[in-house]
Amino acid sequence: MEFLKKVSMFLFIHTMMESGMGVFFAGNLTDITQCPDDFGDCVEGKISCKKCQEGFEGNITTRCQGSEWKPVLENCVSPNLGSLLSGFESIQLSENHFAANVSGTPSIPIDQCPVISFISSGIQTERTTAGNIAAIVSLLQKISLRCFMGDLSEKNVQDYSKMANHILNTSTLSNWTLVPQRNAGSVLLTSLHALASSVASNTQPLPNVTVQEEFLSLQSQHISGDRDFTFYFNSSSQPVSGQILIEKAKARGLTDLSAVSLAYPTLGDILPTESENVSVNGLVMSLAVSANISQIFLKFEKVNKSLSINTHCAAWDKGKETWSQDSCQKQEDSATHALCKCKYSPNYLSFSILMSPKANSDPALHYITLIGLGISICSLVLCLMIEALVWRHVTRHSTAYMRHVSIANIAVSLLLADIWFIIGDATFKAKSSNVCITSTFFTHFFYLSLFFWMLLMGLLILYRLFLVYHDMSRTLMLATLFSVGYGCPFVISILTLAITLNQPGKPYTREDGCWLNWDPSKALLAFIVPAFIILAVNAAVTCTVISVLLRPSIGQTPRTNERGYLVQIGRCVAILTPLLGLTWGIGIATIIEDSSVVFDYLFTILNALQGFLILLLGTLMDPQVRRALKTKMSSLPWHTSETKNTSSNPKCHSQSPHGNKTSDEDLS
Repeated sequence: MEFLKKVSMFLFIHTMMESGMGVFFAGNLTDITQCPDDFGDCVEGKISCKKCQEGFEGNITTRCQGSEWKPVLENCVSPNLGSLLSGFESIQLSENHFAANVSGTPSIPIDQCPVISFISSGIQTERTTAGNIAAIVSLLQKISLRCFMGDLSEKNVQDYSKMANHILNTSTLSNWTLVPQRNAGSVLLTSLHALASSVASNTQPLPNVTVQEEFLSLQSQHISGDRDFTFYFNSSSQPVSGQILIEKAKARGLTDLSAVSLAYPTLGDILPTESENVSVNGLVMSLAVSANISQIFLKFEKVNKSLSINTHCAAWDKGKETWSQDSCQKQEDSATHALCKCKYSPNYLSFSILMSPKANSDPALHYITLIGLGISICSLVLCLMIEALVWRHVTRHSTAYMRHVSIANIAVSLLLADIWFIIGDATFKAKSSNVCITSTFFTHFFYLSLFFWMLLMGLLILYRLFLVYHDMSRTLMLATLFSVGYGCPFVISILTLAITLNQPGKPYTREDGCWLNWDPSKALLAFIVPAFIILAVNAAVTCTVISVLLRPSIGQTPRTNERGYLVQIGRCVAILTPLLGLTWGIGIATIIEDSSVVFDYLFTILNALQGFLILLLGTLMDPQVRRALKTKMSSLPWHTSETKNTSSNPKCHSQSPHGNKTSDEDLS
């Protein structure tokens, strides 16, 4: 590589001739740490380093894992490439010195840029070690800052693209993970976009330029504002394609619009993503234009066409150096392609699609949910009809009154939540975004109302257990119940909607259904947090009830029929479980990684049938309700009607801490 040294020397001499001074600058990419010739003994977790092999400068850093040395970082740079990079750094120093002594802002003449051709030829023969990749990225960045300040020739564009293509080869991907500079991929993307911007803004417009390398494609066109325009890309290294569409409505009034687009099939594997479960699933495409436009459409063919993945439209945030979904919206999504609408701004210039795994979906669970919801809705309607029919007979004293108020509102909330859930499912299939947002809001509101009324049921149980002789007026009690039961859910739901919709790029709904979004807005926390807090409180209430039933009252002899006693406790727990929503607690097991599918089935069955369980255990198993129904339904003249409807001897009972018997009707 002697000619690389000559090129480097040429740059030194040219700079000194232009500035009228001699400058010496020694630059080195390699780490100054002195490492031995071998890693030494491998001890689990130990980090070690050694010198690069002959012909390279720098070190290789490794970690001992499983009795083997695994590379962590590598900065092995060929001497010729390091010398060439030092030459460019010397040019920068000379310019700064020149600027300090001469008025005005100097710029290196454009006639230096023809050396890009010599540099490109040499770089394409260099090995793509991690150190060399970092050096080439740094060199491309310096060239973009030095040579793209004025007009470029088509030859410059071709040579620069070949250098980038060399380090975007699929064979280099494993070495990119060892590059010490973690933002090297972002720097390369920015440098290539600077190339496109320079071509788009040339004062002497180039003819339509096309670069078709194996791992990089570039197209430039002049666009009139009276028609739509689309860039088409087909990757030769991966069987995927992409399109960038500029609508005439967005370019109207622009008589001379130059646009340059780039596509990279492998850059998505180099740029970092937010987690290991998220990866790029298509071409990375960039666009540079000579005028301001606000919006573009991009169509991506998917690399992974599996139906078990979620697709997200994303833009590369140049400032944060990460993928962001803030400025893109998915317009269409099929098994093979995705169409994205993205805002075009100085901070979002490159775009792609990301994929993440879908939650395991089981058709059987889907059908169980639909059948269970149908049974639940019918059961809740029947429950409310029974409550209305026997209301006057079963609400004659305050304890029974508050209990049936709670049951009725639990049934109403769950019924409306189930109905809006079904509406949301139908809305999502119809692709109506506004109706989807509406159904998500009401589903969120009524499910929260369900949980808050279940919380109130639990608190009423504690109130009657420990404050037996305390009475609160019905008006005050109802005001408290309705304020908490519907007021708190409304505040949480409306705040979630308002805060999320006022944050661009923070979607309110999910991409795969009409429900609260998790990533990136975390709107789902507005349901999960209050729900699990309420479940914890109600679980504590259930434990308290069991402890009361297990504790004999003062003067009461120990029970001899333990089996019957356990049956009574089990009956009380069975009644409390659906009314306090404890079946939702199984959801904790379903989100644990590698948990058994049994938990998914239990969660789906029990919660889809919650309405039926409320009807069965909360209404039909209440002796007062059964007696009232017999009274209402009896039309035979010889049938003896029962008249006492306010209290009964419980089948599951225990003395309260104050000596009063506490029935399961009161507890429930």
